[in-house]
Amino acid sequence: MNAMLFADGPLRNWPEGTLQYFPSGTKLRKAIEMLTAHHAPIANLFGTGLGFQLMRIESDMLIGVIKHLASVGVTALPLHDAVLVAESKADVAADAMQAAFSMWTGSSCAIVSIEFFMR
Repeated sequence: MNAMLFADGPLRNWPEGTLQYFPSGTKLRKAIEMLTAHHAPIANLFGTGLGFQLMRIESDMLIGVIKHLASVGVTALPLHDAVLVAESKADVAADAMQAAFSMWTGSSCAIVSIEFFMR
């Protein structure tokens, strides 16, 4: 799916290292049909080269979350698409992430989970 979001046009070859995750004998055309059906709501975006724009948006959202947390005195470490904060600040971080998602997408349907890690 990621390869199809980053591609400018239809895939012509298997992305490196992906064939092994499909049943033996699966043709690329069939895999694309399966992925398109499974991800129908966004299938129109495949082959548009949108992947880098999505990466930038995700980065901008995370930077906004970090800046907000810093402004309210919460120390946060960005970890790809997450933030690491003190356990006592988990709800503040979750709220900030939800707000950033809603602001950028216009949707309130973010998936924000809280996990606690012990030293």
